[in-house]
Amino acid sequence: MNNDAEQAIKDQVLVNPGDTVVVAKAGIVYVLGDVNRPGGYAMSNNESKMSLLEALSNAGGAARTAKLGHTRLIRKADHSETQISLGDIQKGKLPDFAMASGDILYVPFSYAKNLLISSSAGIVGAASAASIYTAH
Repeated sequence: MNNDAEQAIKDQVLVNPGDTVVVAKAGIVYVLGDVNRPGGYAMSNNESKMSLLEALSNAGGAARTAKLGHTRLIRKADHSETQISLGDIQKGKLPDFAMASGDILYVPFSYAKNLLISSSAGIVGAASAASIYTAH
């Protein structure tokens, strides 16, 4: 029996009744924090590669209240943590890069943006209501 999966694919090994087929587990990256769909995302290609922006896209993108400049990449392989500017990567100012299986992309929540957005919504709502009253 051949234990090398790549060689087995190259050799186009036939599978017969009673054979055991072993399938490698797909790598998973995690996108957590202030994103639209936080969770674990399987690396779907054969090389188990996914870029940071692909992972973010799978998570539905960052929420409006995300603190993009303080995003953290936590690497399971070497137990490291790096702060990255997700906004600069999205704008093309910094290059996108590959994530590895087990990596965690954490996008923090910005209390200041939340306050500004909720205050703006309240001001716009109040302005709309005020213009209705003045129309009479």
